[in-house]
Amino acid sequence: MAVINGMPGNNFIVGTPASDQIFLLAGNDTVFSQQGGDLIFGNFGNDLLSGNENNDSIFGEQGTDILIGNQDDDFMNGNQDNDTLYGGQGNDILYGGQGNDLVSGDRGNDVLHGDLGADVLLGDGGQDIFVMGRRNIFGQSPTTGGPLITDADIAVDFEDGQDLLGLEPGLAFENLLITAGTGPFTGTTVIQDAVTSNYLMVLSGVNPNQITAADFTTNLNPIPAPTPTPTPTPTPTPIPPPQPSTISVEATTNIAVEGDPATNGIFTLTRTGGSTAAALTVNYTVQGTAANGTRYQMLNESVTIPAGATTVELPVVPINNDSPNTVEDVTITLSNSGFYIVGTPNTAQVKILDDDWVYVDDNWATLANGTPVDPDGDGPLTEGDGIIGINAFAQIQGGINRVSTTPTGSLVQVLPGMYIPGQVININKPVQLLGPNANQALGATRNPEATIGGAGGFVEFDRAGSPAGPIIINGFQFTSDGIAETPVMNLRDPGSEVVIRSNTFTNLIEDGIFRSLNSPNPQGFGTLTVQDNLFDGITGNGKRAMFIYEVDTVNIINNAVNNVGNAGEDAPGILLDTIGSANISGNRLNTVRQQGIQVAGVRAGGGTVTIQNNLLENINTNNGGTDGAIRLRESPFGATLSNAGSIVVRDNRVMGSNNGLAIRPGTNLGTGDFLTVTNNAFAVNGGTFSIIHNGTGTLNAAGNFSDMIGGTALTVVNVGGTSAGSVVL
Repeated sequence: MAVINGMPGNNFIVGTPASDQIFLLAGNDTVFSQQGGDLIFGNFGNDLLSGNENNDSIFGEQGTDILIGNQDDDFMNGNQDNDTLYGGQGNDILYGGQGNDLVSGDRGNDVLHGDLGADVLLGDGGQDIFVMGRRNIFGQSPTTGGPLITDADIAVDFEDGQDLLGLEPGLAFENLLITAGTGPFTGTTVIQDAVTSNYLMVLSGVNPNQITAADFTTNLNPIPAPTPTPTPTPTPTPIPPPQPSTISVEATTNIAVEGDPATNGIFTLTRTGGSTAAALTVNYTVQGTAANGTRYQMLNESVTIPAGATTVELPVVPINNDSPNTVEDVTITLSNSGFYIVGTPNTAQVKILDDDWVYVDDNWATLANGTPVDPDGDGPLTEGDGIIGINAFAQIQGGINRVSTTPTGSLVQVLPGMYIPGQVININKPVQLLGPNANQALGATRNPEATIGGAGGFVEFDRAGSPAGPIIINGFQFTSDGIAETPVMNLRDPGSEVVIRSNTFTNLIEDGIFRSLNSPNPQGFGTLTVQDNLFDGITGNGKRAMFIYEVDTVNIINNAVNNVGNAGEDAPGILLDTIGSANISGNRLNTVRQQGIQVAGVRAGGGTVTIQNNLLENINTNNGGTDGAIRLRESPFGATLSNAGSIVVRDNRVMGSNNGLAIRPGTNLGTGDFLTVTNNAFAVNGGTFSIIHNGTGTLNAAGNFSDMIGGTALTVVNVGGTSAGSVVL
């Protein structure tokens, strides 16, 4: 016996006169066996596999294969895909396997299994058996046919009285429906499984009246010839081909730093199982925000694991340049191959840090916490310098200067980790602080967080010496410092512009964002934008997600405020006091102890205040009689609502709350010309009011609804308060 293993690629193999065992790999192979009972495995690719003398066993495996038995009694299985099988001489057993196959017995008494798929069965000469069956294999068709007549196997040359119809175990003659074909199948006999209603086989040119129980058999061995024939050689047990190795990849060093040869990224590819005797080439694809060959040295999308080795390292080497880049990434994903199996993990990522920015990282093991790095030796932290360590935020206290004319000032890229400053983070110059979740939309899956919190640490703005230029805080997670009197962000003197975006504020006993009357510059500052933030779990007595006082322009857009206040506490959600103009839109508030959104007075000569398209659910759970989901009032510091050019409350939805829109006692609306309340849905709890007016003056509230926008219009029963009669519907 000879064992012949194919090589990678397309093989042409002629067997030996002995009984061969031939195992092929990937590739489109051609095999001609000789004498002897041969065993042939095609494996991957579209193969031509031909037996010869003696009883051969031929397996096509994957690919569109041609199997030829030639002489003697052969066993053939096309297995996957659409195959062609020719039995040749002898009494052959043929399985088409999966796919739509052509199965021809040729000479001899053959057994033809179309198996799965819509197959064509051709017995040719001899007494043949055309097999159908019912299966019970998870994930496969319940029969060898299917729910459509076009799913059935077609027996081209069934000869009644000569050939037989074979029934696999589990299928009996009593289970069959035998009818005449119609339409395109006129002149045929159609056989269905009455249990599954699947079509099993179509007999071409056969009258259904000819078919009786005598035409069926459960003996699926070839019909013996009239004269005794030698017992067929038993089908040998297939010898499985050698198993290939499994390949996985991980980023064993997931950070690469430009300009630092000691800090390159490393992808490590590992093979397990299979043989390590030969070198193995592994293919992969390269993706990511960093340009291959431009931002880092070229990765060629293939790497070879040497013979005798189980791993190989693939370095990511940044290319140094003088242009500032944001944090970029390189992702490789393993590609499939016939020479190995792709395991898990099959993808990994390395981030590239630029030496032209200032970075903060909580896990730089080679340096002490809070150590400034000054590779260019120019003294202050400038372009190309870094701030390393878990206490790095304290370094911002003295300001960060970057050699750049960019109007946004310095940029600090903060990597994931836990930052416990232990002292006030005092921001006194324009700066961008970008965390791992910068610009993330509210509700999107977040990356690993850069978390700022812990005892004694909070963010404070003091821009008296450099008021121009923006401060941007984007993509962080903020937690409590444990002191109720110190807000997470204290906008004492924030300068001309502040953007607070894509952050989370969770489990606080203090205010989230705060600017008070006691600020060093209480006469206001330019623009405050609070967007795409999550505030969840504010439990301090009287503490809020936001308290904003004396700001020229406020934009509070698309934030979520949840779970504010414990039982017995005075705990509102968003409060604005003595502002210039405001846009409060697209926010979602859920479960707030007191009012959800409150505007308390507008500065003299103020602009437009818009409260629009917000969703407020389960608000005013304290059921304060003068509170509501949305409340308007005069400022306790003197500013009035009528100072505004206009106040617009529209397109908001209030659900399951105690009172919808509330006008607080002491608020004078006058003739109400500056206030528009329209197209809101105030679906409040029983015993409370959609609108409660405890101030004075006229409230024009036509075009609002008690259930849904566009639903049931408000009536007088939905209005309460001491001035309910001054509400115009």
